[in-house]
Amino acid sequence: MPQSYKIAANDANGFDRAKLNKQGKLKNDYYQERLRLLQIELIKLQRWLFDGKSRLIAVIEGGELTGKSGAIQTFCERLDASILRVARRQNAQNGKWYFANFVSKLPRKGEIAIFDRGWYRKATLERAIKSCDDEEYEKYIHQISLFERALAEEGFRIYKYMLTISKEELSARLEKQKNDPLDRLLLTEIELKSPKLYDEYARAEAEALSRTHSPYAPWFEVNCDDKRLARLGVLSHLLGEIDYKGKDRKAIGEFGSQIAKSYVPKVKY
Repeated sequence: MPQSYKIAANDANGFDRAKLNKQGKLKNDYYQERLRLLQIELIKLQRWLFDGKSRLIAVIEGGELTGKSGAIQTFCERLDASILRVARRQNAQNGKWYFANFVSKLPRKGEIAIFDRGWYRKATLERAIKSCDDEEYEKYIHQISLFERALAEEGFRIYKYMLTISKEELSARLEKQKNDPLDRLLLTEIELKSPKLYDEYARAEAEALSRTHSPYAPWFEVNCDDKRLARLGVLSHLLGEIDYKGKDRKAIGEFGSQIAKSYVPKVKY
């Protein structure tokens, strides 16, 4: 699992200790200020994609309680919903080719599509809870490369973000939700089991990263112990990757690549 991104006392990206709260995490007022700048840039990107009839796919993957839903919400909340698709978590339909479940969710020309797990549920969650046998898994992993290569050859831009948290942060978030009467009712069975599944999920995640990372559909790892910093990092990184009309590099900053780190093999599975 990647290490947490540590903010230097005065780093070149504009972060300093004055921006942190007592818990060492990003203060909300500074987060909102930076988020507004990044969301302005996202609107520019969306308009540029629409005008050029380009198609963008962002896959947001990660274990339970990593903050996937919050990351997706900050991505989408200021965009034009008429040319934006958000594919929430879904189970594949029995008897149907696995990837057919996601083809209808792909962006049309000029659109952005954001996938919450997307076609990686089988590679991570199902692998961790052992609901996918080895034969099925090997066939599926082979087909991922073919599927993503076909998308890239059709002109889709693909960026995949793996959100992770430390075991300590996972346990703290779970306890906080269990202690809230409303949040406790919304916890799923898998979320309740997530601390026990942590190591299994980490192994499944490492294998998925190793076997599905490619130049045309790259993975980027994002430590989410600080949710606010992680959200800014994903947006900054994606905006930094694409040269669109009116791009304001100062507003985007250079911290995205330090938080959303290009995948490099590091764990044996």
